[in-house]
Amino acid sequence: MRWLLCSPVLACPTLAALSAAALAQGGNLVQLALVLAMTLAAYDAARTAQNYSAMPRLLRRLVPCGPYLPAAAPGAGWLFGQAQDGTALATMVLCTGLATLALLPAYHALVCTPEAS
Repeated sequence: MRWLLCSPVLACPTLAALSAAALAQGGNLVQLALVLAMTLAAYDAARTAQNYSAMPRLLRRLVPCGPYLPAAAPGAGWLFGQAQDGTALATMVLCTGLATLALLPAYHALVCTPEAS
């Protein structure tokens, strides 16, 4: 049941990217607040993963990148909102995927380790 409560963390990059795209097209303070909240939530979740050592080797290698990659999603969303072409869309999808990947160690630390009990 714990995974169900923690799984929305993985939606943070997507929400941040979509909110940044809406903000770039003339959004308001609500979109700006959502971008900031989702980026900070993803950053905080990725930072918590650095406190756990009981992760698989692949996830442990992703941990140092975790605090930096969540900012890629809103940046790509902003680019997509400025210029809606195929390259911008591909950038948005790639950066959102990278930011979601960066959260996997945090998700593992929050849900799958014995210390998370």
